[in-house]
Amino acid sequence: MKRKLSVLIVVLACTMFTACTSMRTILDTQSGSASVAQPALAPNDLLTITTRDGTQTQITLTRTAPEFIEGNQEGAQARHFDLSEVIKIERREFDGLKTAFLVIAIAIGVYTILKATAEASLAANL
Repeated sequence: MKRKLSVLIVVLACTMFTACTSMRTILDTQSGSASVAQPALAPNDLLTITTRDGTQTQITLTRTAPEFIEGNQEGAQARHFDLSEVIKIERREFDGLKTAFLVIAIAIGVYTILKATAEASLAANL
């Protein structure tokens, strides 16, 4: 019982500290999909916007309209982007698959280290 509880605590701790995120493309005018992909953008989404001049800007979305997008940049005032000048919009999203693989890898690593330590300790006592 204690062993199962210990394993559960380690897995939960790993999950809490390893939430992985990925950038999902919402709009990409270069690939031919000029419309915003579903699910639609929502206020407070963390976005990376690439404009025609190659500039990438990270903003927290505040407002959208069919012809523009607005957001706040960290430490700066609100930014306004005309969609005609935007090449790509990407949103940072939680990626459950990456997180699961990372948690499993960490748990296996912790288990391997603990097992090796226990065997070394047992061998030293012989």
